[in-house]
Amino acid sequence: MTRSRDNATNVAGDISGITAGVGLSGGGLSGNVTVTNSMATAIDQKADLVVGTAADTFSRLAVGTDNHTLIADSSAATGLSYAAGSKATLTTTGDVLYASSANTPARLGIGSSGQVLTVASGIPSWASASANAVGVFCYIDNNAIALSTTFTDFNFTDEYFDTDGFHDNTTNNNRLTVPAGLGGLYIVLARINFDTINVKIQVQFRWHKNGAGTIGGYWFSVYEANNPDNYLNMITFERLNAGDYLTLQGKRQTAQGGCRITGNGDGFGMIRIGA
Repeated sequence: MTRSRDNATNVAGDISGITAGVGLSGGGLSGNVTVTNSMATAIDQKADLVVGTAADTFSRLAVGTDNHTLIADSSAATGLSYAAGSKATLTTTGDVLYASSANTPARLGIGSSGQVLTVASGIPSWASASANAVGVFCYIDNNAIALSTTFTDFNFTDEYFDTDGFHDNTTNNNRLTVPAGLGGLYIVLARINFDTINVKIQVQFRWHKNGAGTIGGYWFSVYEANNPDNYLNMITFERLNAGDYLTLQGKRQTAQGGCRITGNGDGFGMIRIGA
């Protein structure tokens, strides 16, 4: 038999009442007493969290979106929030994770085969790889040109290679023009094959920059008349800006006999070797 008691008949050590503390509710002084865990009742669904919001105060933080991660967030009521993590941001094999701004992850999708990772407008991007050599070499194909007594530009109608549109075979085909973004240090080259007619002669070849300045040139004296096998190879270094252009010019000395470049593979080119 169980003896019932009340406050009047309680003895030392008996429980006279239950008071719910932090995180609990219910309690009482008599009869059946129920105490409920308030933290447990704050949870509404799987993966909810109970988070302290102040001293002796808590709140429910609902579960985040799949693959989001929990981060400290002073602007949130609970001091925590869910944010897209790397797993949620990366959706395809080969994706790259980068910061689009401070504390903001972003996805760069995989590029195409052969592209390289570079920077454009301050963020990573994919771009086509540059050719191993950047530059141009053009030539005159079977078109002999007589030299006059004044410097004359040579027109080049064919190309061995042109990686970035330095030269046009039709429009301004006397020029090699540095494309946008490709200013830098260049090796400038020329190969000239010329012959003399009837008498010995002295000729001069040079590079002209932007229609005004000479960057290098050679006098070449020929002391044998009717010589069809005169070859001259020229090379120099020049720092060029985007939009600068070069021409190759030649002339013969006044009052001397005839001379012409043979048009048999005479060439003009430049190769970029550094920024």
